[in-house]
Amino acid sequence: MSNFTSPQIIIIGAGIGGLTAAALLAKAGYRVVVLEAQTYAGGCAGTFVHQGYRFDAGATIVGGFHANGPHALVGRLLDLEWPVRPHDPAWVVHLPDREIALTQDNGDVVAQFPHTTRFWRAQSHLADLGWRMSAAGMPWPPGDLTEVAQLVRVGLSHFPADVAMVPHAFGTVADWLRQMRLDTDRTFRRFLDAQLLISAQATSAQVNTLWGATALDLARQGVYHVEGGIGSLAETLIHKIRALGGEVHFRQRVTGIAVEQGRVTGVHVGLGKHTTKTEFVPADFVIANLTPFSL
Repeated sequence: MSNFTSPQIIIIGAGIGGLTAAALLAKAGYRVVVLEAQTYAGGCAGTFVHQGYRFDAGATIVGGFHANGPHALVGRLLDLEWPVRPHDPAWVVHLPDREIALTQDNGDVVAQFPHTTRFWRAQSHLADLGWRMSAAGMPWPPGDLTEVAQLVRVGLSHFPADVAMVPHAFGTVADWLRQMRLDTDRTFRRFLDAQLLISAQATSAQVNTLWGATALDLARQGVYHVEGGIGSLAETLIHKIRALGGEVHFRQRVTGIAVEQGRVTGVHVGLGKHTTKTEFVPADFVIANLTPFSL
């Protein structure tokens, strides 16, 4: 890796989060190097090639491109033209006795579950608050005193509208359904669990109400198809990073983060599968776009 420039910031992992951070930092004038262990970018939102065909590694449709959505905001900041187009209905749920189309107006859902109108009205209200507060940097749940202070600042800036969120702060979607007297409707709960498994990776019994209300909002906010496969999003970000002078390198597995006297000094990168030798790459800052289990 002797061809690397001396980076100021190293980002481990070329997932969407890491690439977004890299692009924003590169635009701000920092020297950025992204190191990815795989042969393609995007992580679970990546597209790999096999025998000339492109296959999505995980997700196949995307959200967050609606007005003031996270990807829309990033697009404006970086002057990006995302290769996406709206897809409505977002998806269709197949239950043993029916099919339900998830559309932006939620029409089919309400038509098939007319007794849930109050639930969806409350869900939309909570989700709108959640989107606004998330955009303002709301850390939830807070992990330390700094995040508690940030949560208080964001909460005060949205007072009194955010008072509606307080009763739901620590409950689950299942608790919410009981409050709405919908917990005995097994078909409706099964339908909700299917949505939550897609967007929150858990069912109503485990998902926090505030997060669940936002996770159930994807179809209403708009779902998009990515031209060329979902990996085109990562490819768009990589093009921007390189255009801004940043670097993205594949087949570079970071094996450790070097710390001296409480400060990061760089990372160790493996030299291959058949050796334990590593190369040290210096850095002033390191961002690990990884799960906690990978650190």
